[in-house]
Amino acid sequence: MRLLVNQFFRQLDFQKTTKSTTVAIGTISTATKRTIPRLSAMHSKSGQHNQQLQALPEAELQSMLEFDRTHLWHPYTSLAKPLPTYAVRTASGAELELETGEKLGESLITNIKSKKKKKEVDGMSSWWCAVHGYGHPTLVDAATRQAQTLSHVMFGGITHAPAVDLGKALLRLMPTATTAAANITSNDNNNSSDNNTAAKNTAGHIIATTPNTLSSSSATDSSLECIFYADSGSVAVEAALKLAVQAQLKSSLASKHDRSDIMTVRGGYHGDTWNAMSVCDPVTGMHHVFGPSLPRRIFLPPPMTPFDAPELLAEDRNALDASFEQHSGTVAAFIIEPIVQGAGGMRFYSPHYLHHLHAHCQKHKILLIFDEIATGFGRTGKLFATNHTTITPDILILGKALTGGMMTLAAVICTRYVAVSLVGNSPFMHGPTFMANPLACAVARASCDLIATGAWEAQVARIAVLLEEGLAPARVFSGVQDVRVLGAIGVVELREPIKDMAKVQAQFVELGVWLRPFGKLVYLMPPYIVSDEQVRKLTSALCNVVEHL
Repeated sequence: MRLLVNQFFRQLDFQKTTKSTTVAIGTISTATKRTIPRLSAMHSKSGQHNQQLQALPEAELQSMLEFDRTHLWHPYTSLAKPLPTYAVRTASGAELELETGEKLGESLITNIKSKKKKKEVDGMSSWWCAVHGYGHPTLVDAATRQAQTLSHVMFGGITHAPAVDLGKALLRLMPTATTAAANITSNDNNNSSDNNTAAKNTAGHIIATTPNTLSSSSATDSSLECIFYADSGSVAVEAALKLAVQAQLKSSLASKHDRSDIMTVRGGYHGDTWNAMSVCDPVTGMHHVFGPSLPRRIFLPPPMTPFDAPELLAEDRNALDASFEQHSGTVAAFIIEPIVQGAGGMRFYSPHYLHHLHAHCQKHKILLIFDEIATGFGRTGKLFATNHTTITPDILILGKALTGGMMTLAAVICTRYVAVSLVGNSPFMHGPTFMANPLACAVARASCDLIATGAWEAQVARIAVLLEEGLAPARVFSGVQDVRVLGAIGVVELREPIKDMAKVQAQFVELGVWLRPFGKLVYLMPPYIVSDEQVRKLTSALCNVVEHL
């Protein structure tokens, strides 16, 4: 055990010596504020990090890569024919540091050059989670301090300060329901409800209208305030779906309706575990691999109304109306990624769609689940994508950026009505081993403190302008179908899928950027602390490669 603790601290001490960006203190907690001056000074010691981590000897590097290729699966790859991998030495700010040329291709080690460091600007935020960049002193210090006292303990029958403190921090950030706001009505054919003026809370965030009419008249019952911690986004989706079905089945005992079906839209992505897969797009997702063994869901067409459209398109309105008319009697919940369909296609759609969807959920007493795992904590230009609307869901799912990318943690947050009035005295039947892990909760609390300063708003707005400017040349490329930007998300959609992903990946690495395209999409979701120069490097590299595809 002591060996494990020592290894953990050595890794954190190493991260502390890496270069980082200036931290805006603002409303950061007192404990966090005390550590920032000391840690910022440590991060200003240029070159110290390079002296501590020596390059791997060539033989050791070859051995590592051979073992990786032979024994370790990587996401969405074949172990029999793996894609090339690149060994990362360390990460700092918005950069990944690689060994130059250590690429594992079809042959064992295709090209190992000198041990000169090669830094890549990360355009992916490690799959959208490292919003504060790498080695951020506030997060590293939170992990260090928590590991010294309580790194893990079971959450069954036990609680601890990190879980409680994180819960309080999350609820301060939540969209706040108010019964004073006008409800959305399902027969509003003129979209007047879509144009409700949203009130603002003290933090300047939208105060959403009352959620599902399953909720009681109590403002407390209709607020997002009951939290279930999970250990990953996919597990959180599983928990949210189970919660909705358990609540509705209990409620339906009196109404004699069997409400256990789940509705969603095509083009979505919600994770890789069993039920999460079942609500991903049935064509571009993983349904073809697992066939009829996956649970059957009810799929609507993907939202087609553009993000900035003045009103809901008739095709979206008609699809919603028809589907709810046909299936509402058996449906427990509707799950959707608000505003941005992420890994299912990186598509942006109108808040009007969510308003009309919400109206149907109210009318038919169906629980509305917003999956904000990818969009939460500022990525779309609002603190939550939900805040582009004047509604709030019955259940909200968070993950990815919750810990600033330091470690895995997710949360399911629901109204008290769902947690108490529907589920009642029955225990909610879910309990991950690492639920509310104290180490992850402490880091997540520190990340929420950084978010609470509001610095992300200017950062995301700045990135959006740079993405618009930098990706504009791609609009005229013959192989490009569309270019779109929302917040700190930039997407170039090609007319045809990329045929040789390994080759394209290598081209990006050679240009000094880390991008991970999929299908027809080449996209950017950089850390918020990325510099203007780094964003320009990302967009320039993307255009350079895409132009010649």
